[in-house]
Amino acid sequence: YGTSLKNPFEESGDAYSVFRFRQSVVCMISDGMGIGRKAGDASRLITNIFQRMIVCGMAQIEAIKCINKLIQSESYATLDVLSFDQGQGKAYILKSAACPTYLIRENELHMINGTSLPIGIISQIEPDCYQMDIKENDEFLMVSDGVTEKEIMQWLSMRKKGTAKESVSVFLELLKQKERRDDSTILYANVSSAGNQKKAA
Repeated sequence: YGTSLKNPFEESGDAYSVFRFRQSVVCMISDGMGIGRKAGDASRLITNIFQRMIVCGMAQIEAIKCINKLIQSESYATLDVLSFDQGQGKAYILKSAACPTYLIRENELHMINGTSLPIGIISQIEPDCYQMDIKENDEFLMVSDGVTEKEIMQWLSMRKKGTAKESVSVFLELLKQKERRDDSTILYANVSSAGNQKKAA
């Protein structure tokens, strides 16, 4: 489940999406460089094209490389993708200049980071790629750069176990406590099992 809180001055430069495709659940955040309409146009373009390419059967890493070639311009954006293969019980993470992804497993916080460049800035990029087995009760948090590490730690200390929507609602109320200088987007997923299949909710 995800939500976004824009800065009070301009249109949001963030875009996010959660969609299901075959046996996968795909979560993504894109943060356009700068603020306002131009940044928002870039991030929405990237997320829309990426989703269409995935639904058409293109591999995720190839989709990112293809989008990078398509949008070479003065506008560029990050892309952060977290996908769950519910049949194999695996999670895949791809990052192009994105903020860390946080994995909460057995009450320990793990940071998954990358060093790749944003989409659209140079002619060729190599996204950071990670694969892992997911476990019962794993929790994943994705954020844009408007969310601070201090706010993440505050959220961890004050939240209670519940649905993905409830966890995001608690985070949203925390974000509203101060004026946002940058757009702030969060996506949260937790893992539960049904029979022998693990599902992301």
